[in-house]
Amino acid sequence: MAGTEITNAFGLGPAETVVDGDMAVSPGTVVTGFGTAQGVNDGTTYTGPTGTAAAAKLDADAAWTNVDSYGTATPLAGAELGGQNLGPGVYTPPGIANFGLTGTLTLTGDWDDIFVFKSPSFSTANDSVVVLNGANPCNIYWRINESAALGANTTFVGTLLAGTSITVGSETDVEGRLFAGTGNVTLIHDQIATPTCLTAPSDGDGAGGGPDGGAASGSELADTGVAGLPVIALGSAALVVLLGAALAARGRRSTLS
Repeated sequence: MAGTEITNAFGLGPAETVVDGDMAVSPGTVVTGFGTAQGVNDGTTYTGPTGTAAAAKLDADAAWTNVDSYGTATPLAGAELGGQNLGPGVYTPPGIANFGLTGTLTLTGDWDDIFVFKSPSFSTANDSVVVLNGANPCNIYWRINESAALGANTTFVGTLLAGTSITVGSETDVEGRLFAGTGNVTLIHDQIATPTCLTAPSDGDGAGGGPDGGAASGSELADTGVAGLPVIALGSAALVVLLGAALAARGRRSTLS
């Protein structure tokens, strides 16, 4: 979702952008670069300052506020997330620094654990990876005050809520959702993948969605309404923003372990 425009940039590359889910722009009305050889959108597009897109924007704004107020933040010793293995919690960079990701960040938790990363801005370098070790991809939130930039060839997991804009570099896989508050969402040769939400274990053993856990649920944002975090709706259906084909569609590394 974007405030002003969703753009799929044209350029030479080995693969088209695939977004298999709904897109919304409000109060803006512009969506470009889809319906061509460079971009495929298999969902519904909603635009404009009124109607379904406007309602979704209000819900996205509520998510921004609720995620910001969730839990007590723990400042990390450094702003670089690469090389760290973190459990559930709310994390901020030290001082006035901005989070960055170069290399691999591992998140370890259970199906109902929540991870929140809050930073003025955020960027990843080429080939950065967010790996899940039992954690639920639908319970990972990145709350960025300004803009976020995912570098080329990044494998990224979670719901990214940026106050201004989001730029996704070439050949990047996102297992999650992208929300740009007042600015644009820009894509180029990317795969935006539906996250598989884990559920409670069926027998009290094992993580949800695993061999001993409950079946993995669908990708609707209704599944992320955990611990007071809101459901974001497009009309009567849950808003599935910028969701794409599975990571395996391009043979990229899996983010789940």
